[in-house]
Amino acid sequence: MIINITVLEDNEYDFSMLSNCIRTWAKETGNMVNISWINRLENIHNIASNIKCDIFFSDIEIDKNSHISGIDICKELRNAGYTGLIIFLTAFKEYVFDGYDVQAFNYLIKPINQTSIDNCMNKYITLYSNDFYYHHKGNEIIQIPYYEIIYIAKNGHDTILHTPDKIFVERISLNEMVNRLPGNFIRAHKSYIVNVHKIKNLRLNQLTLCNNEIIKVGRNFLPDIKTKLLEIARNS
Repeated sequence: MIINITVLEDNEYDFSMLSNCIRTWAKETGNMVNISWINRLENIHNIASNIKCDIFFSDIEIDKNSHISGIDICKELRNAGYTGLIIFLTAFKEYVFDGYDVQAFNYLIKPINQTSIDNCMNKYITLYSNDFYYHHKGNEIIQIPYYEIIYIAKNGHDTILHTPDKIFVERISLNEMVNRLPGNFIRAHKSYIVNVHKIKNLRLNQLTLCNNEIIKVGRNFLPDIKTKLLEIARNS
């Protein structure tokens, strides 16, 4: 698998540590990585709309003399249309909940080490490699990458899989469906299953997803949703 990575980091030593760990992981797992380095804020402002990488690593505390943080930069990226993954680098654990507005995939606590990079990149491969849901439509079987599925809704006796640009209808119960999906899919309502990595934010009993659709969370499912989001944050 070829993975294109961009790193926003103003400290050359930290960038070297991160890139060396990523290259070590790639060599040991048989993957290929292309790593680009951005070390000045003005550079990212100039090219924000042109960044097309798979993963964007961003230091949160970029410039001690600036009031702009890595989170601000990533908001700018999202507004410019960036749809790849964002992974924050920080020395402060209290930032761990600040990334939901930009759909942060992970947080890595400095100093970066090989184990944290291995865990992070292995998680990426698990979610974004060619793992598919096999959708049955008559005599046809369609492969849908798990990472493309945003949520699944019940509609009468059917279920509807929602991806960024298509929907797929299948005659199957949600109970049966959830048993066929990996662990990042969870029931949010008696009528919905959501991909937790597509959740933009949770406010009260409503989920906003990455496509800006809003789904109501059932009262009985709310504790599990909160637990899952906290688990992701802690593991980050």
